[in-house]
Amino acid sequence: MFRSAKKLYIKEASSLSIAQPAKSVLSRDGLDYMAISKYGRGTVFVIGDPWIYNEYVDGRKLPLQYENYKGARDFVKYLLQSAQPRK
Repeated sequence: MFRSAKKLYIKEASSLSIAQPAKSVLSRDGLDYMAISKYGRGTVFVIGDPWIYNEYVDGRKLPLQYENYKGARDFVKYLLQSAQPRK
């Protein structure tokens, strides 16, 4: 999912309890923080933090080491590629 972004800033992450058919996308120290699941013709993505909004992606308030803009772009590309066309 995150092909170009290597380091994201997540301010107040909450861990998740994941059940099938959901799959963990990001975990650390045995805790899951991002998950994804197919639902009907769509895709559900869950993260315990609002990491994609202006103050995190505009590149002015975070140190340069964080790549939230790249991560948001990767995320949108992934969702568009995984979307099923309407019939």
